[in-house]
Amino acid sequence: MPEGFEWRNLDEETLPPLKRILPDDVYQALEEEIQRQKEAMPPASGLGIDHLNTIPATYQDALKKATILMDRTLRWRRLCFLSEMGEREARKRCHALAKRNAELERRHQEDQQTLQRLQRRLRSLLKIPESSPTQEASREEVASEGLPRTAPRKRGAPLGHRGDTRHIPPHVDIEETIPPPVVCPDCGHCDLTDLNTVDERYMEDIPPALRVVTHRKYRQAFCPHCQCVVHHPEALHGPPVQTGPRLAAHLTQLRVRLGVTHRKLAVYATEVLGIPLTPSGVLGILNRMADRMEPVYNGIAHALTVQRVLHGDETGWKMDGQRWQMWCFCNAFLAFFHPDKSRGSQVVIAILGQDFAGLLHCDFYAAYNVFPHLQRCWIHFARDIHEERLITPNDSFLETLHDKTQFIMDSAKALLTGSVPAAKTKKLQRSMRHALDEMTELEPSKSRALTLVERLRKHRHSLLNFLNVPGAEFHNNRAERQLRPVVIFRKLSFGNRTAIGALRYARLATVIETARLQKHNIQDFLLRIRFAQPHDFVSLAAELIPDTS
Repeated sequence: MPEGFEWRNLDEETLPPLKRILPDDVYQALEEEIQRQKEAMPPASGLGIDHLNTIPATYQDALKKATILMDRTLRWRRLCFLSEMGEREARKRCHALAKRNAELERRHQEDQQTLQRLQRRLRSLLKIPESSPTQEASREEVASEGLPRTAPRKRGAPLGHRGDTRHIPPHVDIEETIPPPVVCPDCGHCDLTDLNTVDERYMEDIPPALRVVTHRKYRQAFCPHCQCVVHHPEALHGPPVQTGPRLAAHLTQLRVRLGVTHRKLAVYATEVLGIPLTPSGVLGILNRMADRMEPVYNGIAHALTVQRVLHGDETGWKMDGQRWQMWCFCNAFLAFFHPDKSRGSQVVIAILGQDFAGLLHCDFYAAYNVFPHLQRCWIHFARDIHEERLITPNDSFLETLHDKTQFIMDSAKALLTGSVPAAKTKKLQRSMRHALDEMTELEPSKSRALTLVERLRKHRHSLLNFLNVPGAEFHNNRAERQLRPVVIFRKLSFGNRTAIGALRYARLATVIETARLQKHNIQDFLLRIRFAQPHDFVSLAAELIPDTS
């Protein structure tokens, strides 16, 4: 409606402003009715009896005067009725427009939030640092007020921090005595006296790379029974010149733990170690080492099914241009990796078994729902709340979810670190359960907060199971940390070309990471695998399997 518009009786002056809000047929009908009333109505002014102020003198004049007044009254009543109908129709149209405007505004806000989520996703993929809304607001205030910006804190240790240096080695291999100076740096005097005192310094270094060539002569034997020459089994397989086990263990660590490519490993072996190798030669060495790890790998896989606590996660993996998955199951003592084309629950069942009775830490992905004992990750949930608060910072329900989630995580940290007295443990656990109940009872409007609350209601039974299992945690960060080197390796190598190549990498990563978690000397352990006989692999696998009794 035009600003300042007042409803009056409809006529030729008050009707045109309503044309924008009335349907065309209604407006045309009102316009025709006003014109008809205008033609049928007696004039409002005139001479004689037609004038409003004329007093009739006779009975006939009074009847005529009454007829004129009655016609005018009926005309004004009809106009008032038309005005009321027009006003009712206009208000109905205004209400519909207001409802449609509210719906469009809601859709606009949802589109803006979706756009911000996509922008944040793009920034995370491009590794662009992002500041919080409070920091951006403070920057805008500083810019608007013309105040000088404060310089960021200098990188490095804080002022007064006492640094640490390398410790003195426990043993010394070479003793060197450096003669005293012959010229004073201050005055240039050359006749200096030896004080027979020393300033001690230590230098740690490695010996020069030396290629050691071992010439093996396998003696032959003669069998008098079958009248044939018997050769040693190792002398009948492979080329006449082979690489040794120490080089294989060394290249395996560089490949798996540091992510060095095959081509760089070939350059390193050729130019630094003095052992000529090609990239395909390096690949053959690593493949043979991975094949020897198969019994140990299978033993760790079997040990997963009897663990009390496990962490599970998965990440994308490139398989000759197709998208595969690299699954990870780990705890504080072992780490197991498995490549698979599927991301479904059948992979989890195949690895852990249908009857897995331990507590499995995971995110909110539905593939893990096949197991009854789960611990969902609170940090994943808190991260989703944080991202939504950056988009809709004024949502009170998100603020409530953030506060209670932070309380549960802080309480869980205090319980896991043992900083809560035993007398207050039960009370704190009840407070955590009460906070979770309050979160599930929230009734937010249709928004992202409602989605988060519904997620809590759906997984209510798997959010606080860590309180009842020793060694359990409230998050799934352990699996995230184990997958981080795998993700870096994927970016460097772009995955694998064959399924057996991905499986071999999984074997190497599983054995090396498990040995690292149990603080084994990885180089020595790889050498033992390289020298092991078939009956030795059972004991080697047993060393990496934790005792769950």
